[in-house]
Amino acid sequence: MPTAMRKRLLATLLLTLPGRPEAAPVDLTYTVYAAGLRIMEVTARLDLGDDRYRIEATTRTVGAAALFARSTQVTMVEGGWRGPEPVPRRYRADGTLRGEPRHVHIDFDGRRPLLRRVEPPNEVEREAVPEAMLPGSVDALSALARMMRLAGMEGSCDARASTFDGRRLQAWRSRTEGVERLTVRSIRFDGTVLRCGFEGRVVAGFRNGDPRGDAARPFGGTAWLGTVSPFLPPVPVRLEFDTRWFGTARAELEGVATPPVTAP
Repeated sequence: MPTAMRKRLLATLLLTLPGRPEAAPVDLTYTVYAAGLRIMEVTARLDLGDDRYRIEATTRTVGAAALFARSTQVTMVEGGWRGPEPVPRRYRADGTLRGEPRHVHIDFDGRRPLLRRVEPPNEVEREAVPEAMLPGSVDALSALARMMRLAGMEGSCDARASTFDGRRLQAWRSRTEGVERLTVRSIRFDGTVLRCGFEGRVVAGFRNGDPRGDAARPFGGTAWLGTVSPFLPPVPVRLEFDTRWFGTARAELEGVATPPVTAP
């Protein structure tokens, strides 16, 4: 089957509705497990329109992970689209790690990230990312939004991205691994999903004192994207990914809610 025809078929399978209604915010709730234990909870509000997007995610460690490294972080990005490409305008990450405040604020001039605030300062923990390497990079939430948009538009997740979180520069790539049927009992989902493999590696901003070979080693995972709301493209309903401290972790989508729209 020709590639173009295959992509159209995948998109048709994933987007079971004749068309998405006008975008509206949708709240997604995930629980992350490792070694059979809950280690993290994630809540995310996705507002993905045809010409703009906004994502806000709150993560916090729980259980054994909280004993090891208690952390809470609220991450937000907003931007627009140029075709399937995200054009972020503003990125904020604010939280605490082991009781210490951590902040990263980035504005974007086109596709050039401008670091406005970083606490603690990077030189305390990491090598500086060379300015010449930053143009063209986006934040990780925008890269995720692009993968979901591609899944909705083309039935594909083949993409590459350079992501900058204010501290590290990483090279990412994702690839289409096929379509399969998946059941997620927590949200009563039983349907067709797009299976996407992904891999990332740090290319700059290494932690001081870390062996360079270990720090630059690729880490990867798999995402299963499915349609759970008429207001969204396919989103991850399950994720499996490598972690530094807990081995392979699994994230399960456990809640989908559309907040009531408040009239102006």
